Amino acid sequence: MLRAAIIIFLLTCLPAMAGSYRISAFDMETAQALGPIVKEAYRRIGADIELVTLPGERALVMANRGDVDGELARVPLIGELYPNLLPVPVPLGSYDGVVFAHDFVPPVQSWEDLRKYRIGVEIGVKFAETGTKGMDVVLFGDRRKMFEMLELGRIDVVVHLRETGEAELRALGLKDVHAQEKPLTTLVMYHYVHRRHADIIPQLAKALEEMKQDGTMEALHRKAGEQQ
Repeated sequence: MLRAAIIIFLLTCLPAMAGSYRISAFDMETAQALGPIVKEAYRRIGADIELVTLPGERALVMANRGDVDGELARVPLIGELYPNLLPVPVPLGSYDGVVFAHDFVPPVQSWEDLRKYRIGVEIGVKFAETGTKGMDVVLFGDRRKMFEMLELGRIDVVVHLRETGEAELRALGLKDVHAQEKPLTTLVMYHYVHRRHADIIPQLAKALEEMKQDGTMEALHRKAGEQQ
């Protein structure tokens, strides 16, 4: 009887020991900025994660197919396009989607302003794919090649996340292109899990809310910003 009572107590009062999860991430910048937040949330529910960095579209396909257990951070649109991916309904952070271009390109004020340009978009960056639909788009599977083509003038502009694109420019040593100041859009990022793990979503949401309340999320964002 006592043993049964102890077991019931452990199951109902302690965090679930959820095991280990493989989580895809589509770029190193996102992994470095938001990975520690998601890892801490899993730690608080008694689990661990391994981040697997993959190209944008492949990361989504593998997560939706169940080859990995979830996707580190994506925009709300992802849940509509990949029905096996369920969001944890607590924002991880927000990021600007911007235009990268040479200095002689006038500031872009809206998506419609892009119609006059040849636009580079990385496959799997869904906000850029959606916003430029029907325009003169060149899709790239290789982000580095995309920015090199921008530098050479083979494309006119690139649409991407500010932090990710600026990191690529630094890595390539490109000086003649830059991110325009005004964002096209501001994207709120959420963590997604495969639907077979739907049972841990309430636990992760609770952990993330607690991290917001106790200052952990802000501290991890600040630390990531200092490391850039």
